[in-house]
Amino acid sequence: MAFSFYIRIPFTSNGSFFGPGVNELLHNIDVTNSLSAAANMMGMSYSKGWKIIRTAEKKLGYPLTVRSIGGARGGGSSLTKEGRSFMERYDAFVADAHEAVKACFERYFPEAQQ
Repeated sequence: MAFSFYIRIPFTSNGSFFGPGVNELLHNIDVTNSLSAAANMMGMSYSKGWKIIRTAEKKLGYPLTVRSIGGARGGGSSLTKEGRSFMERYDAFVADAHEAVKACFERYFPEAQQ
């Protein structure tokens, strides 16, 4: 009988404020240089994406993104140095946590590997 586990690691402070979805949004911003395009990739509106980023920034106490408005080439968004660092540290933390939980899972549920 083969089965596996699933973990989701949100950070909370009076409610979840940073987790896999926010992290995916940051990765998408990094790729597209646009909050609008990043949110669209996830099937959400720009306003929802903006609210999600603002909530995380408020809880963390520093900006994750910087936005430029209009201009000849239009506006855009990019990650701040702090935003990139937080995203990368979250990625590393989740990877390490996954490996630790995987080891526990294999120890306690060896039948899952069959």
